[in-house]
Amino acid sequence: HLHRKEKQTDDGPKDRKAKAQGPICRSRRNLGSQRHTMKKLLDYVMWRSDGQKVAVSDLKVPERSLAPVEIPLLRLISKGLFPAAGPSGASPGISKVLRFRDDDKTRYGGRGVSKTDERIDKTIAPALKLNVTEQEKMDKLMIEMDRSGNKSKFGTNAVLGVSLSPGKAGAAEKGVPLSRHISDLAGNPEAILSVPAFSMINGRSYAGNELAMQESTILPVGASGFWKPRALRQRFAPTSWRTKKLWSCPRTQLGRLVIGMHVIVSEFFRSGRYDLHFKSDDSSGYITSDQRADLCKSFIRECPVVSTEDPFDQNDWEAGRSVRLGRHPHVTSPERIAEALSEKSCNCSLLKLNQIGSASEPLQVCMLTRSNSWGIMASHCSGETGETFIIAHLVAGARTGQINTAALCRAELLAKYNQILRTAEELGSKAKFAVRAFRKPLTR
Repeated sequence: HLHRKEKQTDDGPKDRKAKAQGPICRSRRNLGSQRHTMKKLLDYVMWRSDGQKVAVSDLKVPERSLAPVEIPLLRLISKGLFPAAGPSGASPGISKVLRFRDDDKTRYGGRGVSKTDERIDKTIAPALKLNVTEQEKMDKLMIEMDRSGNKSKFGTNAVLGVSLSPGKAGAAEKGVPLSRHISDLAGNPEAILSVPAFSMINGRSYAGNELAMQESTILPVGASGFWKPRALRQRFAPTSWRTKKLWSCPRTQLGRLVIGMHVIVSEFFRSGRYDLHFKSDDSSGYITSDQRADLCKSFIRECPVVSTEDPFDQNDWEAGRSVRLGRHPHVTSPERIAEALSEKSCNCSLLKLNQIGSASEPLQVCMLTRSNSWGIMASHCSGETGETFIIAHLVAGARTGQINTAALCRAELLAKYNQILRTAEELGSKAKFAVRAFRKPLTR
């Protein structure tokens, strides 16, 4: 992330006070020269200690150059400044909330967000006259103002950033850690650290091999604490490209490691069938939904596989009844999850902020899934930032039990692991690790 320093004056704090008495909407373009070499434009909103909002703009580079625009927010109260950045994701799926860009190809490749900035300044910000601790009321107000059902009026890149920032400020206002604040919002008496699903090897279009899955993960359920899985992860580095042979290695670690399959079949689902040889012209790889179900079951029988994510197309509900974890079928939507519950299509849901667009709605999803004895896996997404709200704080406060934030590499991913370690240090002797109860951490 590139940061631009504001022009300082000898007056120090007096200058900040003077700015707080200025106009509500203020663009950072007036505070310094723009950097036209950056590919992403992000809008910020600063909340002043007197309750007014000051809009500013800046440039920022997320995880991938093709990542959509994000909206970080700044909340300024007497206790500090609280930035937040919401990822947007690369795979659209169905039923997801919508994000807005300017689509002006002459500015930032069409990914500018000046129109989103205007929506925040003129519509959202003036209406938010609530205390920062009233997270649910704030999110509900924005949803009611949007009135579209999928955030298509304001865009999730506006709503999500506005929602995350007061979440952090609310914790500071109460004088508690953010995970504790989220625990209070979720009605949980204590936080529980989730089991990480470390990315072991990639396939699909993400790699040069022919694996018909996006990635294979390992879950260190035998670790005694969150800081222990790091050692387990470093000792296991398979090099095989063939699926079943790839999974033969963890048998030496049975009892400590189990395997997850992150499949995502949308890339090789064609004409109602699944093409396992989708990277070649070989037509012998086409299989039906029933055959794919049998293949998944063979992995479960012959390898220590405990979780399969999206092994079927997102509308293949009938076949989905035999899987463990739903992602694209649900897109973190309470309505889609309710439909999956009635269809009994799986027993776990993936949780992504960019799929729902606010901080309090994921807590509602957690309560819905938990009340039906489902598991929950919180996940990062493509176009990720260094934001730790969902992966580090929300997973502990909401007690999801599982997290998926790839391997121990890249700064934006390491930031999440490091924050969970800090949360564990904050909890001290009260820290609990979900281990084998990762699907039902409340029984831990």
